[in-house]
Amino acid sequence: MSPQGVYPAADVCAIGDEISSTYEGRHVTLYGDNISHGSQVSYVTKGYGVWFEEAVGMPFTTQTAALGNPLMTIDTEGIWCVDVKGENDAGACTVIPGEKLYINITTGLVSKINNVVNQLPFGYALGTVASNETERIAVKVHFDPNGWTDRAMYATFIGAVSQNAFAIDVTDASTIAGGMSRGLAINYDVTGIQTGTAQINALSIDMSIADDINDWMMLTLYNAAVADKNIEIFSFISMYSEDLGNDVAAKMLIDIGYNSPHAPAGRDTVVRIREHTGVQTGSSWLLLEGTNAVGYIWNFNDAAGAEAGGFVLEANTDNTADSDYQVRVRLAAAGVDRYIRLYEHG
Repeated sequence: MSPQGVYPAADVCAIGDEISSTYEGRHVTLYGDNISHGSQVSYVTKGYGVWFEEAVGMPFTTQTAALGNPLMTIDTEGIWCVDVKGENDAGACTVIPGEKLYINITTGLVSKINNVVNQLPFGYALGTVASNETERIAVKVHFDPNGWTDRAMYATFIGAVSQNAFAIDVTDASTIAGGMSRGLAINYDVTGIQTGTAQINALSIDMSIADDINDWMMLTLYNAAVADKNIEIFSFISMYSEDLGNDVAAKMLIDIGYNSPHAPAGRDTVVRIREHTGVQTGSSWLLLEGTNAVGYIWNFNDAAGAEAGGFVLEANTDNTADSDYQVRVRLAAAGVDRYIRLYEHG
């Protein structure tokens, strides 16, 4: 049977033919087996929300085993009495008139939970539901194909302790020989004119705390251990900047602003690299590669004021064996090494 119900197959209708004018096409007729209803009921059932792909609605009739797989009409709009659960992404909550409601594509339950993995925009509450209760209220059903776009523009996600306020889980099973696979892609094209002190940020993170906390990390990256897989290059953060022309006052791939008037009890470090067990001998913590001449690999500019107690480079070691800490300059063409010794244990 045709999965599109009463609607013609591709290229059968003539361009411009009106298929349905009923209330601006809000009534949709499909075969019952092509309409999803969730685990609350065994068949498409009047009074319970349904969906097909990303479209939602309410059925006018009930499908039963005796009817087989009949054509069924659903209303993608209207005000209906629907069972609604007082719950959102954070847990139990009340529902008040005017709030957005979503239908779970596994259970068919309507609530305020808006996790895009298993929820579809369903409509708006026109009644009140007590926290954590399931109550029957009037709902303005609304087929909203732009529900995810609407939530992406501005949304407040609430996460409890040890939870994710917003999580993206991606399993990529594709097999490709080129191109790029991305779990999260942001394409930000600025077409307006930004003047004065305006800033543009493709990704902006602002955080604050209200009480003591053990570790405060604005961005955390982690990769699971991998055993002997062919990987050409691995990097946590990869940046590439094209030419910006001659009218750029300053260009910095990494710009760190640091305001710390209070001395911490422990280390006071802008960049820390921790060496864990199993690090290869000869690993480079900072490596500059390129064919063009550079002015400075490391440039230190101190502000005017007291100079005492400042270090451009400091090395601390607990190594008591015979060892050297030094700066090596290799003249590749001549095969000659030159050293500046920073520390020698003798």
